[in-house]
Amino acid sequence: MERNEAGSAKEPGRRWTFNTFMIVVGLVTLILALLVAFGFSPAALVIAGPFLIPAIVFTGLHLKRPRSWTYLAAGIANAYLFVLYLPFIVAGFANPAIWTGFISSFLAIPVLTWNLSAGVLGFLHVRKGLPELGVADGLRSPQGLFVIAVAALCLGAGIASGIAYNRAASNPQGGGFDFAPEAWANITTENTAFNPGQFTVRVNTITQITVTNKDSQLHTFTYTLNGTTYSHDLIPSATTSFLVLFHWTGPIPFWCIPHRDLGMTGTITVSPPTGSNKPVVTFGSADLTTSPGNATIIVSGASQAIAPTNYRANLQIGTSAGTAVAMPPTGGSYVSIIVGSTVYRIYWIDVGGGNTISAGDQFRISGNGVALPSGSSFTFYLLWSDGSQIQTSSWNT
Repeated sequence: MERNEAGSAKEPGRRWTFNTFMIVVGLVTLILALLVAFGFSPAALVIAGPFLIPAIVFTGLHLKRPRSWTYLAAGIANAYLFVLYLPFIVAGFANPAIWTGFISSFLAIPVLTWNLSAGVLGFLHVRKGLPELGVADGLRSPQGLFVIAVAALCLGAGIASGIAYNRAASNPQGGGFDFAPEAWANITTENTAFNPGQFTVRVNTITQITVTNKDSQLHTFTYTLNGTTYSHDLIPSATTSFLVLFHWTGPIPFWCIPHRDLGMTGTITVSPPTGSNKPVVTFGSADLTTSPGNATIIVSGASQAIAPTNYRANLQIGTSAGTAVAMPPTGGSYVSIIVGSTVYRIYWIDVGGGNTISAGDQFRISGNGVALPSGSSFTFYLLWSDGSQIQTSSWNT
């Protein structure tokens, strides 16, 4: 051991001791944790970069000229950020669905334990003139066993938490709503986008929003109202429903937490009461020739172009009527309705564009992949979201 002055002992000639190795591994884990926390967004480099400067500088100094104090400085610099944000790290464990916070919280544990232990032990060993173990020998030492145990604990806890969360989410208990919805809005998520990205709900109306996640990754439906953030997890390949009630009109932005930087956002427009914006819609005669075996109803006029999520539809065959259902949320899609024991389909074809029901659009009524039964009388009802009738069309097959 060589000393130039008291308190500035140098590490022996072998630079890559076990403690040095753990400080470098801790720095790499710190960078990975921050990238995960920011969803691997390019903005993460701008936001997290300044916080990494002390860690990179002191780790670099230690690698260039290892001293007892560089061990301690590098260890603290690599861990200080997670000490400051410990409350947020603890909160990240609470929700495995928000994978960015969940995974980065687990990565924070080895960052804290590995860096602080390597920094303190390296400092003490050099100051006291104790031999420093190499990487291989260090892994077999009590400190190495501690490092392996921390890694195994984090990995096992993360896997167990994820499995438990997925099991709970796929097997919900109880369920149902305390209030019956008065209006409905149907949304899908596909290719990391909400569809439709904009829809309208009525003020002071209990509205059921149903989101079908067609992606294989987890999304969220998140929005802020009066300073409070509300978030609903959207499980992959599953449907999630929740109720909203807004007391003020105007736009309400919503987004997906993990993919907001990728443009996965939208807007809810809270409209005035029904009496002030209920449209007048007129139909042409039902056409049974455009799509043989099916009925095509053309919208000949609409006083307002309004999103289909504000409408409902029903079907009557003879004297039997179905239960009103929400309109298809996008053009070209359909909803199924059961009348008696038979399933029928109601398509909406958005000829006018803009994802609103307007003049020129078409409704097509068919069987469930088959033609309508012959010798029957049909009535199609276009309803407003409050269940009131807007227009009807009748025909015989």
